[in-house]
Amino acid sequence: MRASAETGIGGATHVAGIVGWPVEHSLSPAIHNAAFAAAGLDWAYVPLPVPPEGLSAALAGLAPLGFRGVNVTMPHKTETAALLEELSDDARLLRAVNTIVVRGDVLEGHNTDAPGFERFLRRDLGFDPAGAAALIYGVGGAAPGCAHAHAPAGGGRRTRAARGEAPAAPRPSLVVARGVPLVVVRARGMWRARSPTSS
Repeated sequence: MRASAETGIGGATHVAGIVGWPVEHSLSPAIHNAAFAAAGLDWAYVPLPVPPEGLSAALAGLAPLGFRGVNVTMPHKTETAALLEELSDDARLLRAVNTIVVRGDVLEGHNTDAPGFERFLRRDLGFDPAGAAALIYGVGGAAPGCAHAHAPAGGGRRTRAARGEAPAAPRPSLVVARGVPLVVVRARGMWRARSPTSS
């Protein structure tokens, strides 16, 4: 019998989820399960709380357990990219994975932050970032993806503000290699990457 919101999960239900630590606060299960039910899909989306020391084992278990895919949230995005062999171009460039597609025994790592943010700017806001300066708050999470989406669009100068003790200079190759000036402002001092075309 086909599973649904009324009949519950059946033996043929496709399972996806979200890997993070913690994940109790995540709205992803409610959002995805509501979408699956509305579309009449025999899918279920579950939270997967995985502590940092258990990430490698958790990823190795996805295919044997029959998962079709998972989203990855903090603090596992960077480590997941390091553990997977199959990465999309965006995931490899950003060195972060937020989506895993399971194909047989192969885990494909993707990063949807950059295309998602670019689609938000262009389609939802109707905004063309070409030539526009950008101020990005934060140097972790989705911030690199936002910077990555801004650079190929012909965006202008980019400033990223880091709160407190910022991590190491955040991947200047994402934008500097494209000739876009980057300035990162921290609580203590400033790190600056100049465009290769700058004098």
